[in-house]
Amino acid sequence: MSIATWKKEFYGSLKEASKSDVKALKHGIRKWTGLLPENLKKHYVWHELGEARIRDNSSILFSVSGVSCALCIKYVTRGTRSHSDCPIFKCDTEDDSPWVVWKNRGNPRPMIRVLKKALKEREK
Repeated sequence: MSIATWKKEFYGSLKEASKSDVKALKHGIRKWTGLLPENLKKHYVWHELGEARIRDNSSILFSVSGVSCALCIKYVTRGTRSHSDCPIFKCDTEDDSPWVVWKNRGNPRPMIRVLKKALKEREK
């Protein structure tokens, strides 16, 4: 068990996921569900609080940031960092935002809630 097995179960294809909001949101829900402590433990992977990454026993790292976010890939255009059309815009801009809560406290549940809410709105 490792980052590789974690990615196989919880990450999938970023390129495919970034093709639509619905696919990107589902990809995000899958990834963030993988960041629940019990799912990290199952793959012998851990999150170091305060860091935007997870790692395994061989020190392989996986960045949990804009480079691994299908929505960020979809909405960052021509090298700019403009996310204003993103369905979860502002998820990482405040101290109590879902991304910051995960990074600093290890709790992915707020981000899962935000992603599920946005998915529900897009699927109407």
